[in-house]
Amino acid sequence: MSRQIPLQLGSRKFAVLGEVMIELAALSEHSMSIGVAGDTFNTAAALSRLGMTSEYITALGTDVYSDRIRRAVEAHGVRGVHIATLPDALPGIYAISTDSSGERSFAYWRDNSAARQWFADPIALLAALQHLDDSHCIYWSGITLALMMPEVRAAFFDFLRGFRADGGMVCFDSNYRPQLWRGSDQIADSYDAAIGNADLYLPSLEDELSIYQRHSEQQAITALAKRYSQKQAQVVMTLPGQAVWISAGDIARYDLPVSDAVADTTGAGDAFSGALLAALGSGRAMPDAIPFAHRVATEVVQVSGAILPEQKWSELAKLLGGHHV
Repeated sequence: MSRQIPLQLGSRKFAVLGEVMIELAALSEHSMSIGVAGDTFNTAAALSRLGMTSEYITALGTDVYSDRIRRAVEAHGVRGVHIATLPDALPGIYAISTDSSGERSFAYWRDNSAARQWFADPIALLAALQHLDDSHCIYWSGITLALMMPEVRAAFFDFLRGFRADGGMVCFDSNYRPQLWRGSDQIADSYDAAIGNADLYLPSLEDELSIYQRHSEQQAITALAKRYSQKQAQVVMTLPGQAVWISAGDIARYDLPVSDAVADTTGAGDAFSGALLAALGSGRAMPDAIPFAHRVATEVVQVSGAILPEQKWSELAKLLGGHHV
């Protein structure tokens, strides 16, 4: 008999931590479009567009590009009242290159961004988190983890332990970017600490193999099943054409057909995470939430950029049964 248990988020309110940046995407050999995106922000936008209350916690400057980002936050219905302002700092920038199959690569300019400076200050971060209560579900990612200085990680983990003890829930997305770790030998330990303070872990198979130096899909799944055999926390791992749900050590696989109309894979995983959490927040069970999340991710890969057009979000929100922002 399966021991898999429902994951009761108990909330439609999400607090999302991370960095939102200016996105540059090539229009031609000599021109680029300017957008606003970033892994956790893409997820925050998906949550809001699918009827959840979504607030974003980060830092920006006072420049025109920071103002552009603030307008995008508002346009997607994401609450930005807890976005800190650093007067002498700028937002990060990244540029996307997409190959003929829709796969993308990135170049970043974020080493001294407002968010990176802010995530080096444990006092500032903890002050921003004080407004949260156990009605919130906190969502963050491995990119946010990499931006934090060690002392900030330690303070944040202490906060998460208290937050969860009081009844709050935490979701952590692997989103591993090797270049952000700069040769650190603390990667696996840092991820272990983050995962240990989460109720739902959302890795990709690629990340699991890279972070823990595993050699096969089966090795990764076996290790996760063992880690979660006696825990209430759960895992949804994505891999090409499938998702694997691990709960109380039990394993369920879901076939997720790969789209044959891929234009740009940017933001697909972020949309999957946002849609999965929105479905769970709407009361859907995991076996229903996973296919819905895949449906949303499939829509994202068919358009250029990380966030869907407004009309498409409206259709998906109706499908979920939520209201459209």
